[in-house]
Amino acid sequence: MARPRVRWVVVGVSFVVAAAIGLGVIGVGPLTGVFHRPIPIASHGGVERLQLEPVPEGEVPPAFERSPAAEASISLALVASYIPDPLPAPLFQGPTCEFGGNLIVTLADGTTVTYGPCKRPASVERLRGAMLRVLHQAVSP
Repeated sequence: MARPRVRWVVVGVSFVVAAAIGLGVIGVGPLTGVFHRPIPIASHGGVERLQLEPVPEGEVPPAFERSPAAEASISLALVASYIPDPLPAPLFQGPTCEFGGNLIVTLADGTTVTYGPCKRPASVERLRGAMLRVLHQAVSP
C-alpha cells in the first residue's frame, strides 16, 4: 500500500518543480532571478537612448537621447534620475498582449532592452511616466 502513495508524492513534487521552473522561465515566481538577471547599466557604457513606441502602431514620439542628434530629440538628462540601475529584466507579456506601448532602452554598446507592451516592472513604469510628463510639457503651449 505504501508504494502507490510514494509514487503519487513523487509525481506531485515533480509537477511542482516543473511548474516553478516553467514560471521562472516566463518571468513569474521565485525562480525568475535564475533565468532573468538585472542588467547593470555601467557595464554597457550607460544609457544612450530611450524611445517610446506604440504597439501595434501609432505616432512615435521624439526619443530621449544622451546627446540629442535631431531637433525632435529630447535630452536624456530630463529623465535620467528615473532610470533604474540596474535595469530590471523585462516581464513576460503572455499570448494575449497585443496593445500598449514599448519602452526601448538602448545602451552605449548597442544593447537594447524592450519593456512592454502590456507589462513593465514598476521601476520602468515610473521612468515611462516621467517620459510622458516631459513629452506632455514639450507639446503643451
